[in-house]
Amino acid sequence: MKIRIALLISISLLGNSTLAEQSLNVEIVTPAGEIFQTKQVLGDKLKESIPIISVKAAAREYQAIRCNGPWGAMKYKVMLSSGPGIEIYKKKDKIALQVIEYSVISKDLTIASMDIHCIDTEPTQVLNAIEEIDFIGYIEKQEKIELSNGYIIEYHYTPE
Repeated sequence: MKIRIALLISISLLGNSTLAEQSLNVEIVTPAGEIFQTKQVLGDKLKESIPIISVKAAAREYQAIRCNGPWGAMKYKVMLSSGPGIEIYKKKDKIALQVIEYSVISKDLTIASMDIHCIDTEPTQVLNAIEEIDFIGYIEKQEKIELSNGYIIEYHYTPE
């Protein structure tokens, strides 16, 4: 009976160790107090310098206008992200987390002021890479840092 219990305990411990997944938890707090959270299971998805995971803040709606439509000027909506985001990719023998700030140059006021003259106008998406953090594949890393733009990032990398 004692042998069975010991065998079951060792199998259950072995089972738990094989269930450990390579993952990255990221939480970003903006100066305005908005919170961006994501948990990514990395596994075998990592390929050299190709972003395997790209996560953005929720998209917001912006106005655009096309002037040469079949019925004249046509207003429409464009969905673009504004806020923090991340990209995760492999860099030689390391894993890189790139923190990105998405912003939008809105043209809503310009479009609203077009009564007589019309010019094709769309908002512009702007991406700024703020920080790049490297992880060694087999070393667990956890840190909380404040970035130059005021974002506070807290991350926890767990190797396999």
